[in-house]
Amino acid sequence: MKGIRMVSAVVLLNFTFPALLSAQGILENPADGSSIGGLTTFSGWVCTTTRVEIDVDGSILQAGYPTSPNDTIEAYGDDGNNGFSLLANTNLYGAGEHTARLLADGVEIDRATFTVVTFEDQEFVTGVSGQAMAFGFPEVGSNVNLVWQENLQNFVIQSFSADPGDGDIPFSSAEFFIEFNSTDEDVGIQVSLDAERWENLTIIGPNGSRISEIAGRGSVRTRGLTELFF
Repeated sequence: MKGIRMVSAVVLLNFTFPALLSAQGILENPADGSSIGGLTTFSGWVCTTTRVEIDVDGSILQAGYPTSPNDTIEAYGDDGNNGFSLLANTNLYGAGEHTARLLADGVEIDRATFTVVTFEDQEFVTGVSGQAMAFGFPEVGSNVNLVWQENLQNFVIQSFSADPGDGDIPFSSAEFFIEFNSTDEDVGIQVSLDAERWENLTIIGPNGSRISEIAGRGSVRTRGLTELFF
């Protein structure tokens, strides 16, 4: 009787099932390392999932999903309906550093650390108003007027003015004095000028740096400024 040789073989099969693939996604806002405050929208996109949540320091909230940012159409060849958003009052988290985790069906796929800035730890500031001017933004000669908006708990852009470059108004008189006090080691500045109906004034030093910027507001800005002394 002939001998029989037994041969055993092990074949490893590696199957990948679409349902088990990890979701891909990005938490775009807030950006990692950013500073935020007031009402903020946590947003980004996630592919291949059914439920999107945001976990901030252990507090988990479900985000609206899906929306249509169209960010992923070219990259993944899908319909682009992968966006998510969650509106939150970040003042409730308290001032300081926090971490937001992006969860897709309970699995973390991205995170960002951000810093919340509040007004004396108030959760919702009421009964106040205010304006501020961002000079030289987004470029020299342009200014942005910001106004406090209570429902957003933040400053928003109220108006924008841009110098076309050839709209500078000549001054009929302009004097600028800089006095250095060597005893107290401080600097005194005196300015006197006169022009017709100007809205924004930028004083630029010999090295090109801005020394001072002045802008009228409200009816003063509408009517235009003329003389100035300080």
